[in-house]
Amino acid sequence: MRGAPTSRGRLLLAALASLALLGGSSGPPLSGDFARRYRVLEEPQPAPEYAFQDAEGRDHALTEFEGRVVIAMFWATWCGVCAKEMPKLDRVQARFADDGLVVAPLAQDGDTEEIRAWLARRGVEHLPIYRDPVIGSLLGIRGVPTTFLIDKAGRMVGVVQGGAPWDSPEATALLRHYLDAS
Repeated sequence: MRGAPTSRGRLLLAALASLALLGGSSGPPLSGDFARRYRVLEEPQPAPEYAFQDAEGRDHALTEFEGRVVIAMFWATWCGVCAKEMPKLDRVQARFADDGLVVAPLAQDGDTEEIRAWLARRGVEHLPIYRDPVIGSLLGIRGVPTTFLIDKAGRMVGVVQGGAPWDSPEATALLRHYLDAS
C-alpha cells in the first residue's frame, strides 16, 4: 500500500488536475472570473451562414471572417448588461484588430441611427454597426448578451451567456490562444 504523496507528488497531482480542468495542454487557457462565465463547446460548430446587415444595409455573414478570430455578441439596446459589455469589447477590438480579431456586435433591436446613438453615448468607437433580427433566434439564444467565440477555421468554439470581463487578463490569454493558433 502506498503512503501519502510527497510535496512534489502533491504539486504534480495539482498540476495534472488543473490541466484536466482546462481541457489538457492543447485546450484554451481558462482562469479567474472569465473561466466561470465562458463555456467551451465540446463539439465546435460551423459559424452560421445567415446574413445580417451593416449600417449601410449591406449583407454580411460570420463566415466571411474565416481566417480571423471572431467575438460575435448578440445584444440589444434595452439590455443593461450589454451597456456595460460593449465598452469592454470596444477596447478589445482596438487592442487586437491588427492581430486578426473581429468583434461583431449583432444588435437584435433598433434601427441604425438608434444603434449609432446608443454606441456613441457609451464612447464606443471601434465597433461596426451590425443588425440581426434572425440569427440569434436560429441559434436558440434565450437572452442577451450571448457571445460566441469563433476560431480562425470559422467554428464556434465557446460561448458566454451574460456579461463577462472580455478586457481582463484571463480573457486576453484565451484570445491570444486562438489568435496565435495556426
